[in-house]
Amino acid sequence: MKASETGTVKTSQSERTRRRTTVALALRDKTLALTLSARLAADSDAVALICPFTNPTRLESWLEEHPADVLLLEERWLPRLPAGTMSRLSERRPEQRVLLVGDRACTALAEQVVRNRLQGFLLARDAADACAKAVRTVIRGELWVPRALLVQLLFEHLQAGNGSAETPAEDKLTPREVEIISYVRRGFANKQIGEALAIREDTVKKHLRNAYTKLGVHRRTQIITSAAKRFITG
Repeated sequence: MKASETGTVKTSQSERTRRRTTVALALRDKTLALTLSARLAADSDAVALICPFTNPTRLESWLEEHPADVLLLEERWLPRLPAGTMSRLSERRPEQRVLLVGDRACTALAEQVVRNRLQGFLLARDAADACAKAVRTVIRGELWVPRALLVQLLFEHLQAGNGSAETPAEDKLTPREVEIISYVRRGFANKQIGEALAIREDTVKKHLRNAYTKLGVHRRTQIITSAAKRFITG
């Protein structure tokens, strides 16, 4: 009887171990990563793995060695990942869920989720409180987009749809201009864009001037709230 009971206990413990959700944290802010790791351990049956690198190009190989059920990926890393990284990760682990972690809610962040077929996003300022619930939600096969943020994004989208900027279809932006405009729409300053893309601030300004001409706008605010964004096909 005791042997049988002991065996049952061991099996139960083994099953609980297998059910633990592995969450990979690919974030530049290591303080935030440690905070999320502790919160996940406390609030859900999950174990967190913190990516030790700050270079996005090393993320793919690290994930091959440390497979995870859920990846919390810094949104700023997406443009800097080698081409095809997200597709390859999806092919290798189609069951893996990916949540972006961004600085602010904006249409560009939502578009990244849709374009890369991800499962949602968290804002860095709210991530500690929401991460455990978000992980449980996406593991169930659902999307995680907080309701208040979804309303805000829809409102921004409707405002943008009422913009009056019109530009000939042949005046498409270059890949670099698309990249820079995407950062502008996320609220980045020129200096921050230059740091993210490893280019000079003067170079950022030059690309912006060219993009403004093609899109028929004159100010940053028009980039964020005008219909000109429909020409960005990145």
